[in-house]
Amino acid sequence: MRGAGHRRTRPRTLILAVLAEADGHLTADAVRERAVATSGMDPSTVYRTLALFERLQIVHTLTIGKRVTYGLADHPHAHTVCDGCARVTALRDAELGDLRTLVRRDLAGFAATGIVIRGRCAACRPAPDD
Repeated sequence: MRGAGHRRTRPRTLILAVLAEADGHLTADAVRERAVATSGMDPSTVYRTLALFERLQIVHTLTIGKRVTYGLADHPHAHTVCDGCARVTALRDAELGDLRTLVRRDLAGFAATGIVIRGRCAACRPAPDD
């Protein structure tokens, strides 16, 4: 933040902590609920801070249906998004396997900062016919 001319304030640090502790992406409302419950900060501060973090590329967003979710952009990574329940799961490096190599080879000159794989999670998939 400092490199971009912004101060590191207590509310900004708290919102970063909320995102870092989250199990996956959070909506702005979920970030607000957690931040306000912890510190009593003004809800508008949360929304302004998330917008700033997005401009500074500290967070990235995923739009799922009509909901925008936020996650830390601390490193390039992939997500799965369930089209049934909208659950977002971050895939770790070990789970990506050869996908990163395929992207580098097939998209020469393109610097991917993330990958989104859409489908249905195990809970939302219909049971196979026996």
